[in-house]
Amino acid sequence: MQVKVNVPDRLAAEARARGISLEVYAEEMLSRGLLGAADQTNRKSVGEAIDRIFELRRENTLGGLRTKDLTHEGHKH
Repeated sequence: MQVKVNVPDRLAAEARARGISLEVYAEEMLSRGLLGAADQTNRKSVGEAIDRIFELRRENTLGGLRTKDLTHEGHKH
């Protein structure tokens, strides 16, 4: 299958900077879902995930322990 795509100059420059062909670079970007609207969707999803992590973090405590205490709990002294 062949598809003709108008590629933004920015992507062409990024491909050149990486030393790979534009076709290879575009295939990598498409496989990662980072072209076009997918990029905006990913940013929104990431932002929502971060907000959710902070929300969950507020509800949980370590019961007076410090992170450092938990990190060293299994270590021999």
